[in-house]
Amino acid sequence: MNEAILGAREQRGQECAGLSAHGVHEIVVPVDGSHRCERVLPLAIALARVLNAEVALVRTYEQPQYVPSGSALLFTRSRVQRAPLHQASLYLARLEETLRARAVRVRSLLYQWPLADALLACMAGGPSDLLILLGETPGAQGESRDTGTIQQVLRETRSAVLLLTAARADALVRSELRGPHMRMLPETVTDDGQELAERLGHILHGSPTTLDTKDVDVVALTASGGDSHQRMEQIERALWLLRTGNGAVLVVP
Repeated sequence: MNEAILGAREQRGQECAGLSAHGVHEIVVPVDGSHRCERVLPLAIALARVLNAEVALVRTYEQPQYVPSGSALLFTRSRVQRAPLHQASLYLARLEETLRARAVRVRSLLYQWPLADALLACMAGGPSDLLILLGETPGAQGESRDTGTIQQVLRETRSAVLLLTAARADALVRSELRGPHMRMLPETVTDDGQELAERLGHILHGSPTTLDTKDVDVVALTASGGDSHQRMEQIERALWLLRTGNGAVLVVP
């Protein structure tokens, strides 16, 4: 067999080895009430079934802000808010009910904004979590709005992170269920989506079949607290693969 292929297989096996001892117990999915974030939920459902894992829905909210009102030093509530607490709570309750109707174990968590800090707090338990993050391809203005959150999470996390582009997430949902009907959280993904879920399941359980991964790139990170420069280079490689590859990158600490 070609030495280059053997070398690539050996490296891929080493990159996947970090999760083989524990597997995944919880799949963390940040949601913000938009169709954009909900498009990853069909894959999360498929993964939860493959891994026999619970889904954790994470929503951030912003505390009411008070600003000085004139010289009387009175304070009024700011009208600029990302999501008030009650609105975020109702949204999560509706999503929980929908996922439970599909026989998925689910819980929801509310954290105060910003998102990166919330996700790191949710995954503080360590390597038994898998986070699914949606990342946009940078536009003409440079880095996408997701890059800062992704970089902060990858710098500090000890859990696996699956990065998906919006285009790849959409491609995993059956065409007749895309668009506004996504709110129905379809029962099934495409055949490719199911295959990806099963392949990720093998990777996260350290199966030898992970050496033949073809539809997801795998990037291994140095241990948190180790060589920070090397870790940043690995994070940049993951973001580069997300931009130029097939739209799915699994980052393994």
